[in-house]
Parts: sequence; structure tokens; C-alpha cells
Amino acid sequence: MERFHPLIHNTIEKGQKVDFYFELEDFDGYELEGLWEDLKVDTTHLSDYGKMAFVGDKKWQEWAAKATDFFTDSEVRFFHLQEKKKAKEWISQ
Repeated sequence: MERFHPLIHNTIEKGQKVDFYFELEDFDGYELEGLWEDLKVDTTHLSDYGKMAFVGDKKWQEWAAKATDFFTDSEVRFFHLQEKKKAKEWISQ
């Protein structure tokens, strides 16, 4: 997060929304410290986020994408791992 947070600020300073592509292959979840750091950044910048593509293969990852969509004004979509190309095309439109 220490390296990631300045990138968010650079994009915002250019007057742009921050889009995300999350590829969750072999991702089982956060450790508590990582989750806390992520939540601190997200609560500060939720209105600065644009599209979010979640790419994974587990049902809980799809639910996490739906929860994110519910709690943000961002456009959020879940894609299965075999749809990586489709997710990348969507996020870049």
C-alpha cells in the first residue's frame, strides 16, 4: 500500500478516476494488517475510484465484487479467470 497510495494520488491530481484490475488467482484473502491498510485507503478515496474488474475463480470473490459494487459509486464487475481478456478490455473502455 505504501507504493500504491502515491499512484492513486497521481491519477487523482490529473483529474482522472482510478480504475482497478484485480486478478485474484491463488488469493485466499487478507491478513488483518493488510485488510486494515486497504480499508484506510479505500475509505479515503472511494469517490475517486472508477471501474473495478475483479477476476477470480472462487464464489466468495464474486460476492466480494458484489459487496464492493453495493458500497461504492464505482462500476464493478466480476469476471472468471478464463475471461481475463474480456475484463482487461472492459476496464480500458
